[in-house]
Amino acid sequence: MNIEATAVERFWDKVDRRSKDECWEWTASTRSGYGAFKLGRKTVLAHRIAYTLERGDIPDGILVCHTCDNRICVNPNHLFLGTHYDNWLDAVQKGRMPAVPPGTHRWKAGERPINHKQPPPGTGWCCACQEFLPEDRFCKNRRQWNGLHMYCKECVRANRRKSG
Repeated sequence: MNIEATAVERFWDKVDRRSKDECWEWTASTRSGYGAFKLGRKTVLAHRIAYTLERGDIPDGILVCHTCDNRICVNPNHLFLGTHYDNWLDAVQKGRMPAVPPGTHRWKAGERPINHKQPPPGTGWCCACQEFLPEDRFCKNRRQWNGLHMYCKECVRANRRKSG
């Protein structure tokens, strides 16, 4: 990414720089909670620009992840390169995500879950109780699905009781 000197100065003017161990928070506009910076006609995530300016180019298909879990942080010392899997694993180790890889809420033939045991055919993974269960224990209408996460009927009922 080739960034003009004037854009670099404009970029750092939008950062609240502190010590090297603290988060350097982005003070301008955001997109989905992440800092957003306009480079010509293109809007780029601020933490990706900070990484590029301080560490070098980012390979295609690679993410810039936060060790601090602060989406508006652009401190290069808090950023690392990784894949979607690396980012997911980081979140699991910090207790922010369930221990099921992204996109693998339902196992298909030949896929293996994180524990490398092949689930029996006709089963699915409940994100709430974190168990493999028979397919007939899952709700079939879309209201019980949350993006890629699947919930069994018992967990859906328990959630309904809690919420009133």
